[in-house]
Amino acid sequence: YLHYPQKRHNLFEWYGDNILKKTGLIYHKNDFLELSINKTNCGLYLVEEHTNKKLLIRNNRLIGPIIYFSKKGLRHDRYFETIIDHPKANEENFINAEILAKYPHKMNTRAKELMNGYLSGKIPPEKVFNFSKTATIFAISEMVGYIHQLQYHNVKFYYNPIEDRLEPIANDFQFHQLSNWTNELIALDLFKKQNKHIVLHWSENLFKSQKFIETVIKKLRVFATEKFINSFFQEIKNEEDYAQQCMSRFDPIYFPDIKFILN
Repeated sequence: YLHYPQKRHNLFEWYGDNILKKTGLIYHKNDFLELSINKTNCGLYLVEEHTNKKLLIRNNRLIGPIIYFSKKGLRHDRYFETIIDHPKANEENFINAEILAKYPHKMNTRAKELMNGYLSGKIPPEKVFNFSKTATIFAISEMVGYIHQLQYHNVKFYYNPIEDRLEPIANDFQFHQLSNWTNELIALDLFKKQNKHIVLHWSENLFKSQKFIETVIKKLRVFATEKFINSFFQEIKNEEDYAQQCMSRFDPIYFPDIKFILN
């Protein structure tokens, strides 16, 4: 995918993908290029990796199904208007969404069975999801205060054929709202407020599991520390310098002080 930088809030998604990488989750590679169309220079664009088999190989995962919820009924051009004016509409869209597969695979049926069994309550979440990886993706989302990437129309799920478990794949994870703190877990708080503005219904049964909540908190105690944040920025320093140099061609005064805000 090609995105003009402002669509991904400049480097905010770049940071998001890098923290997914740091925590051992499936992440999309982001790069930069100058886009020319018919010899007309259109300036700097971000190149975002597609969600496919190559993504799994680069993330050291066995080739397995990738499933996702269809966007049937969801009109992107009026998305926010729909949520605010008709909060139940998105819930209905989720309920009516089909579970689709990204490509043909002999285990697609099993991956869909797990998700359907989980959503209906017939299969407990610990027998459907890799709890460690799923809790990790929620923990770093809580730390940053951004969970757009886990909404049903963004998130995808990788089925590990050896584990017989699903692992969420975050999409469009941006360090965009580093201040959405509540007195409790953001996702849990949204459920208690009837989830009017952000649709995370797929994870509702997860948050009925005390074991899952305890696992998220355990992960947060590791990630939401100065030690972890410092090690993350130390590891990405060279790549960060390059990314900021690229972005300076688009916005000469752009300087995202993400580390300071996280701390």
